[in-house]
Amino acid sequence: MKSSQRLHYRPVMPGDEEDLQGIFGDPEVMRFSLSGAKSPEEIRQYIKETWVRHPAGTGQWLMILRDSGLVAGVCGFFSFEHRGNRELEISYRLKPPFWGQGLATVAALALVEHAESRLSCRRLYGVVDPDNGASAEVLRKVGLLPEGDLEYHGRRLHVYGMTLRRGPGIPDEELIHEGPMTGREVRMMILGLLSPGPEETVLDVGAGSGAVGLELAPFVRRVYAVEKDPVRVETIRRNRQRRGTENLTVLSGSAPGILETLPETPDHIFVGGSSRDLTGLLDWVDRVQTESGSPLSLLFHFVTPEHLVEIRSQAARRGYPEPEVLMVNLARGIPGREGGTRFHPDTPQFLVLIRER
Repeated sequence: MKSSQRLHYRPVMPGDEEDLQGIFGDPEVMRFSLSGAKSPEEIRQYIKETWVRHPAGTGQWLMILRDSGLVAGVCGFFSFEHRGNRELEISYRLKPPFWGQGLATVAALALVEHAESRLSCRRLYGVVDPDNGASAEVLRKVGLLPEGDLEYHGRRLHVYGMTLRRGPGIPDEELIHEGPMTGREVRMMILGLLSPGPEETVLDVGAGSGAVGLELAPFVRRVYAVEKDPVRVETIRRNRQRRGTENLTVLSGSAPGILETLPETPDHIFVGGSSRDLTGLLDWVDRVQTESGSPLSLLFHFVTPEHLVEIRSQAARRGYPEPEVLMVNLARGIPGREGGTRFHPDTPQFLVLIRER
């Protein structure tokens, strides 16, 4: 988490039991908690559970005053069930000597900024007891608005929520991958060409490391990532956990066979690499489009000109609209002699878009 002028944040870890006892063990601090004050054993278990979530960026952090180094509180994310989905809730608790100083608002802002820049969730929530007016005010200050109530263990709680603002462009170095991966610049072009809506779904065939699906996930309702290689399937799952992406479903198997398990018809289909069974894939596309009566768009990404010939031939035979074809040539600047810059070209790449028909 990014530090502010007043607070520095450090992940909760083993050895923090004493500081956390002054927070979770205080009945006044935990007055609105569903579980009440925690015992030392419960605090140790809490540390173990939150520690394993830090690689995904959804753990808990100590709130440390920058001017004194004192631990003022703890903040972070919890997962909860809401309207049939797993969602992220922000949380913050302060030791009583630090109440009334605006520190909860500072921490809540940092959590929102962290979610927008680091996580792939589309929405963020806060859940508060109806009598906890101070916490509700913090949520309103950072942009979360009332969205009704929920019942949890027999108690009625107020729910606040917001849609996160974020720009595209996951840095390549933040994604695990074995072998070639669609780079950030091309992923931005893919996002622009598909232009998916917030209630639409995307099917990513030949997902590889999951880079394209993870890039699209914040802007759509659901991404289905299809990959046949078991090693790459595991890579997608690791990247999904690392990004905290809740709306990407991994399907392990080969297309088009595995596509019969899809629970819904996608609005957009992205095909990465050279499909070994392009005819079978397009037969499936034609069938589900006829059955659903809904138009969809197809976008292919590959590096061999021969594949371009095959796609154009298939499109013409099936009566598709004339494809939009782009050849992408990227060159990356690297240090040259005497402080200059020279450019190293990437392999040319093709993007072929067949719009809704």
